[in-house]
Amino acid sequence: MKSITRYASTAVFLLMFAGTATAVFAHPPAPGEDSPDSSAASESTIASLQRLIASHDVAEVRSTRNGSYSASLLFQADTLNYFVTLSHDQSFWRVIQTDSVKNAENTFRVFADQTAKLAEVDIDTLRLEAGKQYAQHLVALNESRLHKLQQDALLQQRQGQQVAALQEQGRQKAVALSGDLRATSSQLDEVQQNIHKLEAQQGNPDLSLPAGAASSAGAASSPAQADTSQTSSP
Repeated sequence: MKSITRYASTAVFLLMFAGTATAVFAHPPAPGEDSPDSSAASESTIASLQRLIASHDVAEVRSTRNGSYSASLLFQADTLNYFVTLSHDQSFWRVIQTDSVKNAENTFRVFADQTAKLAEVDIDTLRLEAGKQYAQHLVALNESRLHKLQQDALLQQRQGQQVAALQEQGRQKAVALSGDLRATSSQLDEVQQNIHKLEAQQGNPDLSLPAGAASSAGAASSPAQADTSQTSSP
């Protein structure tokens, strides 16, 4: 009666997973492990499962993965045995063999829950590493921007100094030109005054002779008058 019940339970389990893909772990036996011809009794559970996987004698019916941890439920059809595995980085960590569907399912759920808890560190590390890289990326971007701003500020400072120097030169030149303009204006006023004087003299109809020239003209006229007087007397 127990055999019939067990067979019925197994049949139901197989029907439940009839449409499930039968992917298997590709874990060949490690060097030094027992060969397939060795007695099953002398093998460890992990070695036995690795041999069955290598010979494609087990099918994976359930699997879950969280981070670098995974849990799997494998079924060996010819012996109606189940293997429940807990793996890290695709290497078997724990392997439990049972011929009970209920025990296999319960163990798989326990292992699946453990993968979620164990993977929290991996996931947190992954997120923190991503955050660190993103922060470093932002730092690099901001450092580049800061460098450009510093270069711009230095260029602006140099240009400001050049403009200030040019402004000072312009002010000094303006002061010099202002003095030159005043001097030139004074010279212009003097020249214009002289011009006005000469224009006034040239425009005057009265004959004005220099003082020396007038005296010479008077002395020359006196002898002539004397000669005229002597000639006219009897």
